[in-house]
Amino acid sequence: MLSVEQRAEFECRGVVRLPGAVDSGAARELTERIWVELESNAGVDRDSHSASELLNPNAKATRALKKTGAFDLVYSPVVQAAADALLGRGQWAPTPSGPGLLLTLPGQTGWTLPHKVWHFDYRCPGGRNGLPGVQPFLCLDRVEPHGGGTLVVAGSHRLVGKIQQGEGPEFAGQSADVRKRLRREVPWLRDLWSTRPGEDREARFMAEATEHEGVPLQVVELTGECGDVTLMHPWIVHSLSANCRERARIVLTDRFRSHDHPH
Repeated sequence: MLSVEQRAEFECRGVVRLPGAVDSGAARELTERIWVELESNAGVDRDSHSASELLNPNAKATRALKKTGAFDLVYSPVVQAAADALLGRGQWAPTPSGPGLLLTLPGQTGWTLPHKVWHFDYRCPGGRNGLPGVQPFLCLDRVEPHGGGTLVVAGSHRLVGKIQQGEGPEFAGQSADVRKRLRREVPWLRDLWSTRPGEDREARFMAEATEHEGVPLQVVELTGECGDVTLMHPWIVHSLSANCRERARIVLTDRFRSHDHPH
């Protein structure tokens, strides 16, 4: 279950961390198995983090491991209870393809807050009510700041919801169309999605929240300890991040979709 405070945080910010939602010992054991697969099937050297080729661990190196059900670790009782609290028991389902592995190798330098590739994944068609889903991110190892964790605009789901609620059933709610609206209507986001020479982007967008029409907006990194899970609203605007630390970012995720919303 979610506490009253956790529920309020999710509703306000669109993200909430569940510390220790998955047994850390089981997470570490799975991490070891994943590295074995990566080393043997994708040519990844665990110590140097070099790879023989660009790899898609979802589709190639860990396919056999995923088929064993090992990735179902993300469906821990704590995570399922939280999804039930948000979406209703029996009112949601994971994706048919199952959990995916997010792997970001280290070795990059000069971390910067990106201005491109900001998006959200679910449509937000007009004429519908309720939460469309929730996405868990399970840390299989520590994910440190500037360590490749997904970047999210906390609070942005509320702006998307305002657009969606103001439209009728004919509104398809495609991500690209909504992002154009957000760029026009929200100066803070328009600035995040562009660059100005000499600007300290971390101080501007990450140090503290900035309100827009009563909604606090702030860029947050999805970090955590081994076994921590972060739940994300599917209308949160988010982006990729570089890994400038010494350890790989290794995370499991899935998309729990409400039965009441189109996929």
